[in-house]
This record gives sequence, C-alpha cells and structure tokens, in this order.
Amino acid sequence: MIEKITNSLVEKLKPSSNRVEIYDAMLPNFYVRMTPNGKKSYYVRLPNKKARRLGDCNVLTSHQAREMARELLAKAAQGIDLDAPDHAGEPVNMTVREFLEQHYAPWVKFNRKSGEQTLNLIGYYFIEFYDREVMGLTAREMENHRIVMAGGIERMKDGKKWTGKPLKNASINRAESALKAALNWGVWREILPSNPLQKLKRMSEADSEPIVRYLSDEERARLYDELEKIVDNPYNPSACQLKYAVYAALYTGLRKNALHSLEWRDVDFDGRMITARGANAKTGLHQKIPMHTLLH
Repeated sequence: MIEKITNSLVEKLKPSSNRVEIYDAMLPNFYVRMTPNGKKSYYVRLPNKKARRLGDCNVLTSHQAREMARELLAKAAQGIDLDAPDHAGEPVNMTVREFLEQHYAPWVKFNRKSGEQTLNLIGYYFIEFYDREVMGLTAREMENHRIVMAGGIERMKDGKKWTGKPLKNASINRAESALKAALNWGVWREILPSNPLQKLKRMSEADSEPIVRYLSDEERARLYDELEKIVDNPYNPSACQLKYAVYAALYTGLRKNALHSLEWRDVDFDGRMITARGANAKTGLHQKIPMHTLLH
C-alpha cells in the first residue's frame, strides 16, 4: 500500500492479524510497519534491499523519520558504508545540559518553528537532570519522576516557591516525548552512542477525557448570531474583518499562525482555492484548501 505517511495516518492504523506495511508516496523507500500486536515503527529500505528500523512511531514524527530515511538513502547513494562503526561522537560523560545547549538547541531552533517551546518544555520538567551525565539517565528514574510531575512541579518564581498544576498522563507523555526525541536526534547525528531512555514506555492516557474539537450545529448557529450582532455595532469598524476571520478559521482548519500569515496572493477567488504556504505551516508543507461558499 502506498500513501503519504503523516502523523494522523499513523495514529489511525489499527492492528490486524497480519503485519501491515505502508510505503510513503513522497519518499518511496520510506515506510511504516505495524505488527499484529499494534507496535508501529518507521523503516527505510536501503538500495541493498535491507530494511533499517528508524525508530518508534510514538517517539518520532513522520517528518523526522522521513528526513532520517532521506539522509540514509543519500549516504548509501554516495557509497558510504552505513554499517561501519563511528567513534567520532562525544564522550559519554557529557551532561544533559551540554548536549542540549551545545548540540540540540542550535539545530531545533533553526529547523523547527516550535524549537524554543520544545527547549522550554524540556527545561521546565527535567531541569533536575541537566547536570547529570546524559548516558547515565535511566528509564527507572524517569518513571519515578512521573510521580513528581503528576503532583505538580515545584519551581522558584520571583524568589518564591511555586507549585505547578498536577499533570495528567497525556501531558507527562508529551514532555517525555520531547526529551526522548532530542536524545534520538543525538543518536542519529552520532553525538550519542544510544538513547538511554529508549525503554521508557508511554503512560496510558485513560485519565484524560476525549475533547470534542468541532462545533455542533447549535453552537455554530449561536456563533453566527453573535458575529452578526458585532457587525451591526457602528462603534466597531473592524467587526466585518473579525467575522470573516472566524469564518476562515472554521472552514479552512488552519492554525492561527498560518491563518494570520495568509496574503492576497494565496487566495484564488476564481479557482476558489486557498494556499497555505509551507513556510508558515507547522508541518512545513504547502496545502491547497477549497474555498467555502461563505468565504467567496
């Protein structure tokens, strides 16, 4: 099966009696594999027909895995021996702080729009480990740290001790995934010999209630009514712009930053198409979105 591999596609995969492999429409040798027990992993098939595992789908995003596959294929095309040992990495006594600040931070801030937020997330929840040797981290102590996170992280703010709100499992998973992704990046860049938290498993998110992320017909009607009331207000000259900004958000599904970054050249009224440019998108990909009647 060939499809464009995305995070949403991977999430929707359901276990079956046989192993499932879906090859990427963008990079043919890149694929995702799901075993009958539900384990999902990214792979790349090299020119010598060997399959190489890139990582767990719970740790890597589809974009990260695709870029890893692309680099491996490029090295193979140059005749580089991918199985040759490399001893150029940093010594194992490098601290978490040194790894993040000297290696990961410059890369993630340059290559990811949310790079600064990612670093802040890791720093807020794992600052206690920053002066530890990165290869000395263990899954067991991270599991113990979950108890602290679940009760609320204590931090100093304006000279006073402040306790954050207790975290649900989904939030803990998000923080740990950010740290594990940084360590996986270090392995891929041959800075670290391995990821010391590779065996750390995600927590069940049964304590989080599912959130309905769309408006019901009744809610949408009420929103329209309120928008019309605002438009009729003579003291609010920008109300009409607000009305159509809300319509655009509802009927394109664009994130706030992508929506605010739209230019007139991105709107084709004749073809009834809106273009969301990759430079302004979280995924980095261009999107073509059909224009709803209310926007035309």
